[in-house]
Amino acid sequence: MRSLSPSNGRRSRTKTLVFIALLVEAAWTLSCTAGSVSPSPPPPPPPTIAVVVNPMNMSVLLGNQATFTATVTNTGDTAVSWSVNGVPGGNATLGTITSAGMYTAPLDTPSPATVQVTATSHADATKSGTGTLAITSDIALSLTPNRASVELGATQAFQAALTTSAHPDTSIRWSLSGPCASGCGSVDATGTYTAPRILPSPAIATMTAQSVADPSKQISAAVAITSSFSLQLSAPSSVPAGGTATIVATMTSVPGSNPSTALSWALSGPGCSGGSCGVLSAVTTQSASGNSVAAPSGAPNPNTVTVTVTPQADPSKTAQGTFAIQSGVSVSVSPSTATLAANHRVVLNAQVNSTSNTGVMWSVNGIAGGNTAFGQICAVGSNPCQPVTSTTTSQVDYLAPGAIPSANPVSATAVSAADSTKSASIRMLGGSIGSLHSRIEGVPAFRAGEEAYVFLWAREGEPFRVLGWSQGTFRIMKDSRGIERVTQDSAAVPLFDPRTRRFQHGRIRNLPVSCLVFHISIFYFLFS
Repeated sequence: MRSLSPSNGRRSRTKTLVFIALLVEAAWTLSCTAGSVSPSPPPPPPPTIAVVVNPMNMSVLLGNQATFTATVTNTGDTAVSWSVNGVPGGNATLGTITSAGMYTAPLDTPSPATVQVTATSHADATKSGTGTLAITSDIALSLTPNRASVELGATQAFQAALTTSAHPDTSIRWSLSGPCASGCGSVDATGTYTAPRILPSPAIATMTAQSVADPSKQISAAVAITSSFSLQLSAPSSVPAGGTATIVATMTSVPGSNPSTALSWALSGPGCSGGSCGVLSAVTTQSASGNSVAAPSGAPNPNTVTVTVTPQADPSKTAQGTFAIQSGVSVSVSPSTATLAANHRVVLNAQVNSTSNTGVMWSVNGIAGGNTAFGQICAVGSNPCQPVTSTTTSQVDYLAPGAIPSANPVSATAVSAADSTKSASIRMLGGSIGSLHSRIEGVPAFRAGEEAYVFLWAREGEPFRVLGWSQGTFRIMKDSRGIERVTQDSAAVPLFDPRTRRFQHGRIRNLPVSCLVFHISIFYFLFS
């Protein structure tokens, strides 16, 4: 028998103890778990629903259609609802989509021109798929005419043609622009352009046709605004100082045009300015118009006056005429107006210019010396009124009537006794030599201060004669209403009518002057 050393004995005991410990641990473990059951694992979650839209990216022309499909997985309910940019079924601005996924693009390009087409799961509204759609345009425009010249106030029709392979809105938006700003004219919805009536500066406009469906597509035409009317001015070569004359401006426009017919008138001269050149009666706006100019009482030095007519339509077409103011007799009365009570007086002063003969003849409403109905011309300070018989009296009293006259106000007039520009010599039959007097029936006799219309005739180198004697004489009187009337001298004289071989009365009596038809040979005289 082999003996063991002490060290070997200790190693054997250690191994035995470890083994025993392991057996005890195993027995304890078995005793603690012998009565329990282990739980089953939880079921896996259901699969997530997924929606995929095809195509995911595409483009479509305005008004055209595109088809989308939606694939729904992990559910038996594969139904979806469609929307465009969150709008169920879309709308006219974004485009529309049917329940089957048929998308129709809008007629006009939206902003932005990209939309999102979304399919949403019926089984789970939180699950959706999206496709991106670009809306495009192949619109092209052409414009007829591509440039034009349009006369002032005239019209020009423009036409825009739109070509496309799609189905967009074909409307055209017309606009007008240019450096002439608001004075370029106007354009209506059909593309008809109307030029302005006044020429702008610069006279250029731009007509633009723009697609409503695709505003980025537009085309323009240049428009030149032209002014081709003409303006002629007819003025007399001379006007007597204090006299009047008619100046005619004729504006001729191009057929179909309609320029502004407003004209502005002005007088100027090297020897005058403003009213000293004369006075225009009114500004006229007629295309063929007359304007009366009243010359100043004294001729300027130099005596040349220029009348300038400027058309509003085109001031560059100014027309001018020049006339000379000839020195002549003129009369002014001061005061020019007065207000009087019945039977009251005012002193009138007459100033005669451009003649050494300062004598005047006074009348009231055309009646020499006046009368009690309209008022009388009296010697200054005379009471009762003493008529003025001398033409050398330039200062007189006007005595108002006792009652307000039917023609009110009245006019007191001083006429020059010497006006060389309005004089003529008339040879009359009869007359007086000393104490001998000859009076021939039918021959008119005139009184100082009397007014008359007279028909005259003459042989060359001889004085005038009254045509027809009494038949050619029409004396002027004013009635109670201040209306001028004429009576033919022969109305009081029986005249032989060769057709009936009898003497007859009944010629012109108290005929308004406006009704008298004058011949070219008639003259107006104030006798002195």
